[in-house]
Amino acid sequence: MSSTQEFKGKWWLPGKEENKVVGTLYFTPGKSILLELIGNLKGKSQDPFEEILSIVNVDTSIETIFGHCSNGKDITLFNSFCNISRSFKADHPITTYDSRYLVIGIHLKNINEKKFFKAVVKIPELSYWLYPRMLIREFRDDEEGKEYVTVRTKNLSKPETIRTKVRIASGYTFTLVPSVSYKGINSLLDISFTQFTTLWVEKSTGASLISFYDQVVRYESFLALATLGEVSYSELSLYSKDHIKHEEGEKIIYAPILVDSVFHPTPIDKQISIHNFLFNYDAIKSSYKDILRKWFSKDTKFDAIRGHFLEAINYQGPFSYINFLIIIQAIEGYSRRYMKEEAKSRIMANGRNRVNLRDYLETVIESQRGIRKVNQKIDLDTVIQNRDYYSHLFDEKKKKKLDVIDLYHLSSDLIRILTCCILSYLGFNNEEIDKLTWNTLNSIFHDY
Repeated sequence: MSSTQEFKGKWWLPGKEENKVVGTLYFTPGKSILLELIGNLKGKSQDPFEEILSIVNVDTSIETIFGHCSNGKDITLFNSFCNISRSFKADHPITTYDSRYLVIGIHLKNINEKKFFKAVVKIPELSYWLYPRMLIREFRDDEEGKEYVTVRTKNLSKPETIRTKVRIASGYTFTLVPSVSYKGINSLLDISFTQFTTLWVEKSTGASLISFYDQVVRYESFLALATLGEVSYSELSLYSKDHIKHEEGEKIIYAPILVDSVFHPTPIDKQISIHNFLFNYDAIKSSYKDILRKWFSKDTKFDAIRGHFLEAINYQGPFSYINFLIIIQAIEGYSRRYMKEEAKSRIMANGRNRVNLRDYLETVIESQRGIRKVNQKIDLDTVIQNRDYYSHLFDEKKKKKLDVIDLYHLSSDLIRILTCCILSYLGFNNEEIDKLTWNTLNSIFHDY
């Protein structure tokens, strides 16, 4: 789902099937969900002024729009905003609805309906993070001594299928599922196998579209830490027990319901290198469940710090002082919230009666002693003066004010410190953090 798709059909408001309007939905992943109609879902007036004013003078937002397309698919749009235009010479308006969420395959009355029990998520980086190992190649010699290759698929044992299953406090279960697909059933000359890893998110009691979406986005953020880069799903499918595709004996096959949002970025077409990952599944498999539960734990003190960290590693565009401020504020916040007592112990040593930024920074850096990629000799005077200058606009004789290049190098030291803070919060000790940060080839931990 990377290019613009068109869905032609009829559209209406829930409970108003008598007023179906012909139109086309244009969906560009990560950018827009735009419905263009020849007519108006709220009914039309013969007077163009009256019709336009009827839209302008009321709430132009519409919670739910139903559609049925020429390909037979049901579609639901959520959180749509209306814009109407009409020529005085035409007997119908052109109405556009800019929507926030798209659901393909089902009609939902509202976005909070608890209709779903499972989400299956395809994330490009995930197959590299947990290599599926589902295809086995074997090199053999035939009777004439000529080498040939055979390919067979592996059947996972029960322990293997549940080894990555993690149940978190909110009742959701996350499972990493290695899979294999085969193409070429109708052609003996064009045969291909593909192996990949998908994420299954399940909740037996059922949950809403928006709840599953939030869980998937949170898991993406965990992978962003693991890969030190932006992570986005390429496809999100939900499953409802009311939406059965067919039955095979006692086995029920549920039809996938595709979901997307304009808030969700489209995966970037890029070459994925495991050498740039901070860690993969194999590196943390013994503690994976504990780490994931910690990442999903309800800790409001950590939310903003995590958000700043993700913003820092995913920052788009040229470097600016904003990058620097995001990182330094996150480090300060981490120290204030999780190392306050240690920072207080520095008051007497520094001859003050209150904790300041220097105490918080010194506390964090000292706690990371032994991690070779952390600069223990970072110039804190420079850090503090630039924080004051760019954040509070204090400019009286700032002798150590840095511009773009020097500020970039300072921020490079700080993002390493912040990354180690995140890892420490998740339960990694300094020896483990040193090993991870030393071995990665990611640019964040490259020396300059």
